[in-house]
Amino acid sequence: MKIKVARLIADRKLLVIIVALIVVLSAADRNFFTLLTFVSLFDHIAINGVMAAGMTILLISGSFDLSIGSVMAVTGIIIVLTQRFGMLASVFIGLAAGTAVGALNGVLVVKGRINAFIVTLGSMIIFRGLGLAITNSHPVKGSIVAFQVFSQASPLGIPLPVFYLALVYAVVWYVLRYTKFGRNDFAIGGNPLSSRLAGIRVDLYTFLYFVACSFMAALAGVMLTSRVNTGSAVFGDQTPMLVIAAAVLGGTSLFGGKGTVIGTIQGVLILGLIERAMVIFNVDTNYQLLLRGTIIIAVIVIDALTARRRDGAAAAAG
Repeated sequence: MKIKVARLIADRKLLVIIVALIVVLSAADRNFFTLLTFVSLFDHIAINGVMAAGMTILLISGSFDLSIGSVMAVTGIIIVLTQRFGMLASVFIGLAAGTAVGALNGVLVVKGRINAFIVTLGSMIIFRGLGLAITNSHPVKGSIVAFQVFSQASPLGIPLPVFYLALVYAVVWYVLRYTKFGRNDFAIGGNPLSSRLAGIRVDLYTFLYFVACSFMAALAGVMLTSRVNTGSAVFGDQTPMLVIAAAVLGGTSLFGGKGTVIGTIQGVLILGLIERAMVIFNVDTNYQLLLRGTIIIAVIVIDALTARRRDGAAAAAG
């Protein structure tokens, strides 16, 4: 009986952590355990959650993208600067520009055979610098009031970003589970050479996974810009590591071939609850950064140890 309980806890460890955090926060703040609090929490994590869904797709394929924070920021800046063409046109231009960064990253990785870390680190710096240059290092204010509806409206008392989050995860879950695009994602991440020999167009799909990841970051840029009605090059400077940590915490492997968006949203929620806990317990801002960094390192170390143990078990079985 004890073994079954221990196994159940191990299999549902993310849910156990979430419940434990909710219990602790509810005990510390009697106003925490309310519907309004949880709606606010999901609204708060929606932007990182959308990016984490895109990052999950890319991580499963065995790659990652450090430029998503810059993509989010530049998308917002472009939307604000092109609003003279109309609201819908500016959103389309912003999404296209942000997605184009993923296309550039994909081409450099696939055709240039350059390591994804180098490519996306370079893109992160270049587009962050571009954002600072075109705004003269100052935030730019939106001019279309109606644009704020994208993230500030609350139909049925639920903020629109929560609906976007749910829709994105439903679509990505379906794509990964039931489409060729998703099946090839796992195959390429598990063994790119075997995938190539099996007739999978590895280069094409890897390119598409980079594009999908950047599209999600650009979509997050639309959400953030609509929420604050401002574009700024400093937005999202810590986002890539937090998003990767959330996906890995949710069970997606940094080494590819393994992951689910169900786990990713749980990872995002855990990090959101931890952030809320730091506010409730009045943790100093500097120590908040220290704690976030510690969590990121811990998640990466655990993922590396798990991958090593899995490879060892596979070698022993072979």
